[in-house]
Amino acid sequence: MNASRNIGLSATLSARALKVAGTLALWVGPALFVLIAAMSFGQYLRRRSSDRTTQAHGPLTATEQKRIDELLGERNST
Repeated sequence: MNASRNIGLSATLSARALKVAGTLALWVGPALFVLIAAMSFGQYLRRRSSDRTTQAHGPLTATEQKRIDELLGERNST
């Protein structure tokens, strides 16, 4: 009779451990998913902004720089 009681006890502990592990996965899983998604999105934005500023435009031409200087001079004088 003790043997059947021990089997029932270990099955209960095993079921309880599975229940705790399942609950833990339900709480930690979505939080981990959101954290990874936020980090990935941040890296995407960082790469996107650095690609736009360095590769798309390049240095200003002399004409563009002169026009900017003129516009800034007008704004500062008003």
